[in-house]
Amino acid sequence: MVTDSTVVNPEEGPEEAIGQQDGSDLTIIEHLVELRNRFMVAAAALLVGVIAVLFFTWDPPDNLPNTFDIL
Repeated sequence: MVTDSTVVNPEEGPEEAIGQQDGSDLTIIEHLVELRNRFMVAAAALLVGVIAVLFFTWDPPDNLPNTFDIL
């Protein structure tokens, strides 16, 4: 997609228009991969945090069996 702020040289193909920008050493695909990696790390950290909070704070109801009696 070409916006008003995008300057595209008509002699360049679409590959060059998506290439590196000034001051950046990553392509758009590399930026998206890095964003995905950071999102996955954040999601994993959130999941571990929720599990840790539930582990230390959740009090199971009395009608659930005590798993320590099974062992």
